[in-house]
Amino acid sequence: MPVLRELLIVFVGVFAAFWMNDCRNEQIEKEKTEKLYHVIYDDLDRFYESGKIENKNGFINFFSDLHRERDSLLKKGELPTQSFISGDYWNLDIIHSLFDSGRLADIEPAIYQRLSLLRKNHENFSSFIQQNNDYYMHYVTPNSDKGTSEFFDEEGKLKEKYYMVRGTSASINGYPELLVEWAYDIKEEIKEKYNVADKALD
Repeated sequence: MPVLRELLIVFVGVFAAFWMNDCRNEQIEKEKTEKLYHVIYDDLDRFYESGKIENKNGFINFFSDLHRERDSLLKKGELPTQSFISGDYWNLDIIHSLFDSGRLADIEPAIYQRLSLLRKNHENFSSFIQQNNDYYMHYVTPNSDKGTSEFFDEEGKLKEKYYMVRGTSASINGYPELLVEWAYDIKEEIKEKYNVADKALD
């Protein structure tokens, strides 16, 4: 009987040690996930604040004005001969890096899917910006010294081979408001479900 009691004590002790270790690991993973949601929230919130319409210097207004001004010039038979769009405040570098590193594998599937859709459309948006820059650098700016006849026909309409001047501008402008709206919705869902907005990162 004493031997059985000692074995039982050892068994309980070992079981308790494993249980405590599992609890500790579970708590560590939980804290990691909470910090991950906070990082995601912060990136989405920064993106939203940088873009929203209420921000007069935000990138929704920036790209809307850019498209409107270019379209207005084209209608008058004029063309901006240089256009290089650059800036970092419409980027989602952190979220892109989290996807690339595989660190989002453990987050809620529904949020993962929404972030994945946001990321894909943000990549398209960035791709059109790069397309605009490359097109201007290789085709528009080098031919600017040839005069307006290079770009417009006798009726003042943009020649077909330069349609991308209008097309890329319209394509770019189709994304900012949508992306900002999605970023807001996702960050608010994270805020509501995980209460991360008021928590400070260590």
